[in-house]
Amino acid sequence: MLRRFISKWIREFVAFALGLAINVAYTFDILFPLAIVLLAPLFYFWSEGSARKCASVGFAFGFGLFVLGVSWIFGSVRNFGNATALLAASSVVAVSVLCALFTAGCGYLQAKFRSTAPIRLLIVIPALW
Repeated sequence: MLRRFISKWIREFVAFALGLAINVAYTFDILFPLAIVLLAPLFYFWSEGSARKCASVGFAFGFGLFVLGVSWIFGSVRNFGNATALLAASSVVAVSVLCALFTAGCGYLQAKFRSTAPIRLLIVIPALW
């Protein structure tokens, strides 16, 4: 029981870290192949497990991707909106959660397709993405 619990949290933490790391590939033009490489573990995590597990891993990846990707909102709300740091940070988290629902939905829907792994990896996931 404890092993499954730890394994679940490690998988979600790795997905979150991959989401954070993929921002580096988007930042520097020379590192664009890194984006493809960093999606491979996410697709591997999605290839096994139930739809609920795939959705939670997708949410963790998406939250990592968007929390760093929309961090500019913090500066905009804080500086130009004259808001408190707590309000600015909560707006970044709220936008990131809403955007992460997209990757969670992709994970959930691709898990509902009961086909072979190559078809899911080559057709279903790119079509949902």
